[in-house]
Order: sequence, then C-alpha cells, then structure tokens
Amino acid sequence: MHLVFAIERENVWSTDGNRLNVADQPYFQSALNGKPYVTEPAVSRVDNQLFPFSVPIYDNQKKILSVCYVHVLMLPVFLT
Repeated sequence: MHLVFAIERENVWSTDGNRLNVADQPYFQSALNGKPYVTEPAVSRVDNQLFPFSVPIYDNQKKILSVCYVHVLMLPVFLT
C-alpha cells in the first residue's frame, strides 16, 4: 500500500520516497475538485494493479490545501 500526500498541484511524494506527477489522473483531479474518489481496480504506472482511493485535505476555512490518496496493491489470488 502506498500512502501519498500531494504538496503541489502536480507532483506528489509517496511514503516510500517516490516523486510522481499524477495531475492527469482521475483520482487526483476528483479530490482537487472536492470529491472523494473510489474506483474499480486500475493499472498503475509503477506497480501492477491497484485500487486507488483519494480525498481532499481542507484547511479551517474549507479551502482545499492538498490531496491524500492511497493505492492498495491488488495481489493475485490463486484458488486450488
């Protein structure tokens, strides 16, 4: 799982130290527009499949300061 906080409107830093530009991603745009985002599994630019969640981070005046998003890595499950 990657937990990411956006410091800028384009570049983000994840808890594992990676710097990414996710400005064009729907989960990022949705949170920047004030809407939490949950979707079906998607293909990551870095990993395999993931399940993204995102939420806006507000200040005391309800202005969006940043975005927090989580990528939950979807691991294959094999049934025998």
